[in-house]
Amino acid sequence: ALATTDDSFIYVMLWNYHDDENNNTHAFIKLLLKNIKGRRTTFSQYNIDGKTSNASSLWKKMGSPQNISASQFSELEKEGRLKMTTSAKQIKIENGAVNFSLLLKPQEVTLLKVKK
Repeated sequence: ALATTDDSFIYVMLWNYHDDENNNTHAFIKLLLKNIKGRRTTFSQYNIDGKTSNASSLWKKMGSPQNISASQFSELEKEGRLKMTTSAKQIKIENGAVNFSLLLKPQEVTLLKVKK
């Protein structure tokens, strides 16, 4: 995991990466964020996996062309943008902390954005 913060949010990036692309191991992650004020907060989640925010998968689906057309470039650029998979969901703060339980698919990367 990798985490950072600014004045308003805590950002945590988590991943389930394996060098072997055929590895089918899911990762169950428990995450505790401390020193969060208030009684409730919101979080958003962004994902990259085999089907979401993944220009490489789309490029392979296109037949892995070495020279791409302008429309293919546009499709790949759009697919490569990070997509929000959970939007501003409310979560309870208990004793100044927030607990997350996540199941990451093989080769999945997720970014959590939590309001302080």
